[in-house]
Amino acid sequence: MDGDGGGGGENQQCHDHGKEVETRLWKSICRSLSSGFVNAHSDSSAAAAVATKKMRNRSVSMGVPLRKKSVQAAAAAAGHHGDEQTPLQLMRASVVELDPLSKGVDDATLRRFLVARSMKVDKATTMFVEHQRWRRSLFFFTAPAGGGGGGYIPEAQVKKELETGKVMRAGYGKQGHPVAVGFGAKHDVLNRDVEEFKRFTVYVFDKLIASMPPGTEKFMFILDLQGVSYRNMDPVAMRTNLDFLQAYYPERLAKAFVVHVPTIFWGVWHMVSPFIDKVTREKILFVEDKALEMTLMEYIDKEQLPSLYGGRGHLQSMTDVSPTYQSPPLAIPEFGTEAAASS
Repeated sequence: MDGDGGGGGENQQCHDHGKEVETRLWKSICRSLSSGFVNAHSDSSAAAAVATKKMRNRSVSMGVPLRKKSVQAAAAAAGHHGDEQTPLQLMRASVVELDPLSKGVDDATLRRFLVARSMKVDKATTMFVEHQRWRRSLFFFTAPAGGGGGGYIPEAQVKKELETGKVMRAGYGKQGHPVAVGFGAKHDVLNRDVEEFKRFTVYVFDKLIASMPPGTEKFMFILDLQGVSYRNMDPVAMRTNLDFLQAYYPERLAKAFVVHVPTIFWGVWHMVSPFIDKVTREKILFVEDKALEMTLMEYIDKEQLPSLYGGRGHLQSMTDVSPTYQSPPLAIPEFGTEAAASS
């Protein structure tokens, strides 16, 4: 008995020390986020900064970076007035003027950016061309030697994140929206790399988009916080997800369900929520445990809902998700290879 009691004391000391370390880490991250020190879009290496500079020099001929006068002038040059498609026509003309490489973009994509900017052509055009610039920069850094991998982040670039199993595919919603489930307890703030997490975010969003049936433009997400601790609470990762959704994937989120919400989550939520626009915030639904199955089944049929939430569906690894329907297009298909060769 004495031996067991002594072992228990040692275990308790280890547990207390672990909580102290996690608490210090959490406070440090919170201070950094609050002071603006953490930037979800920052590059982490000098090499990335050099490459970005080279790429921006090239981008002048592509019409980016943008200036407000350039966007307004392009919109004025379009000169279309008088029918329902005028905003779309104006935007297309502006985009072609500022970024000729985006000439072939489809109407549905442009329309999403218009809706995200309340049908204001200049703002939607700026948002879209900045999106194209971001996507080119993304694939400049991630494209393998043989090319851009069909427009997807290579799995080798997100290997560590994939191994955690923190995000899984989970069938389709009643309106055809592909569903993913994220497990917060499998995210470890002590063992994640910010740059890899950004790539992983893009990898997941693009895989969901590639799973959409024709005519479907949005996906749903279930964030499961069962068993999370301070070690799993990561405001930087949350900002990355939300910032990417709002800036680069407008009108792609149909609904996000946050389930099994612990008390400790509300601290980080109150820090992050001011950065979420009203439209996105209205799509996020916090679900009480007692109403979990009933709420999810309003949006997802029982056959598609994962069994751990009362359905008959099953979870699938993101690596097993094939681009069934569509591939997110690269702004410049060979951009990564070409840029690397010229550096």
